[in-house]
Amino acid sequence: MSGTTSQTLNSRTVATEAQSNNNGTLSAIYADLRREISQKDELIQNLSVRIGRAEEIAKNSVNLVEFKKSQFLLEESKGHLSKEVSELGKENHELKANLKYEKTTNIVLIIFVLILIAIAATIWYTGI
Repeated sequence: MSGTTSQTLNSRTVATEAQSNNNGTLSAIYADLRREISQKDELIQNLSVRIGRAEEIAKNSVNLVEFKKSQFLLEESKGHLSKEVSELGKENHELKANLKYEKTTNIVLIIFVLILIAIAATIWYTGI
């Protein structure tokens, strides 16, 4: 019986060592997997942050077509405004010329009226 007991003890020891080795191997594999999962989780979080930033930039950015359209409308309105300013400048020049002509005409008429009044006064004074 001592031979059988010794064999049983040896087989239990071998089984315990094997189980211990399996537990050690499994623990190492488990630790490696936890480390990989932790790294992948960190990578996923970093990518999520980057995606969030990209979405924010995309949300706040202007569509290129809309930008070109607004630029075109702005240039068109600038052209229209410069045309209007040019027309107003011409009209202002014409009004100044007309005003000068009107002032000259008024002065000539005032002088003519004064001369007529002087002539009428002289005729009236000499006629009495």
